[in-house]
Amino acid sequence: MPPILHLEKILNSPPEDAFAISREHSAGFTPRHYRDSADILPWLRLRTLAFAKERPGLAQWTERDFEREFLAKPWWSPTRMWLVEDFTPGGGAPVLVGAVCLAERGATTHDPLPGQSISGGGMIPDARSAPGGGDAVLPLSVIHWLMVHPGYRRRGLGEWLIHVLEQAVWDSGGRTIHLETHAGWSAAVRLYTRLGYSPVASTSGAG
Repeated sequence: MPPILHLEKILNSPPEDAFAISREHSAGFTPRHYRDSADILPWLRLRTLAFAKERPGLAQWTERDFEREFLAKPWWSPTRMWLVEDFTPGGGAPVLVGAVCLAERGATTHDPLPGQSISGGGMIPDARSAPGGGDAVLPLSVIHWLMVHPGYRRRGLGEWLIHVLEQAVWDSGGRTIHLETHAGWSAAVRLYTRLGYSPVASTSGAG
């Protein structure tokens, strides 16, 4: 089985404007945060589609798996998950085509992100550089479960979702973002590498 890659990016300057990227690559799609349990099944369907051809593959999940992976975590808040929907012409039901979640490493509370807007509104600082200096050790921002529907790839959705997270991290004073992915998921590795994420030593999973 291909090894797990641990990648990291240090934000040395403000990220590109996420909504300029959205307007350029993702016109017509509607971003929002997680709302309630009605979002779980669409998220699970997207997970199945997004990783269907990846090797190594993933086991099927249930709603209980989703709850354990997200809702039960100490860092969880609906403002930490971004979803992208495509509304079909004629008023049909929207299709979930992209998703990403911000996890924390070292989180101990259920505090939401400062601010509730989709533009970011704030994000946890990283564990290495507390705003203003000092010796405080703060939670590390972790990109968690980035997914794009196979039929909507090569439109900039994955890049857009990453920039939403980066912008929010920057706005709140964070400067370090971590993620994990399988070395065999070549398309994901290429995307992260192109966006400036580099290998680091292995660490434990998101709390």
